[in-house]
Formats: sequence, C-alpha cells, structure tokens
Amino acid sequence: MNGGKALNKEMQILIGDETDNEARLKKIYERVQSIKNLDFVNQMPEKERKKIKIN
Repeated sequence: MNGGKALNKEMQILIGDETDNEARLKKIYERVQSIKNLDFVNQMPEKERKKIKIN
C-alpha cells in the first residue's frame, strides 16, 4: 500500500495477522466509517462539536 509511513503503520495495527481478504476489507471499512468529516464540524453547534472525538 502506498500511503506513507503513518498509513502503513495504521493498516498494520488494524489488520494485524489477518490473512482472509474479506475480513481485512471489513476491518478497513469499519475503521474508515468511524472517521469524522471535519469539514462539517464547523457547521455544528458548539455542544455537539465537543462530543466528537477527533481521529
């Protein structure tokens, strides 16, 4: 995977020794779905913004 050292490290931690491609894909998908789009954070009320954990 060509995405830089940080991305490679994150993938290594995320996938571990998983060898099944479908299981690997599921883990990656679940992680990506948990990432918040910070472009929309500024449109949220301050109270909601404080609840969001920055990835």
